[in-house]
Amino acid sequence: MLSLAFAFIVGGVVLLAFKLIPIAFPALILGILILPGFYFINPNGSIVLTLFGAYKGTVKTNGFYWANPFYTKKRVSLRARNFDSERVKVNDKLGNQS
Repeated sequence: MLSLAFAFIVGGVVLLAFKLIPIAFPALILGILILPGFYFINPNGSIVLTLFGAYKGTVKTNGFYWANPFYTKKRVSLRARNFDSERVKVNDKLGNQS
């Protein structure tokens, strides 16, 4: 998809240079509309995809992806967060506290 978007944008610019405006503008617009569909997922992260408020899926694997440009992409962290708490008292076999 990335090469397709690149081809539409470069093709539109080349067609503009040759003054073929009726073909160039749709190619440029199509290339620009494809670009917002790209996203990447970092380690310990995921993205929830929704289309106009309707859940469409979750992507949890790391990498670079493309989805429908009209999907809303919400990042969600899967990182385990530690919380600070009081120290727990532990007794050993002899009854000593540590």
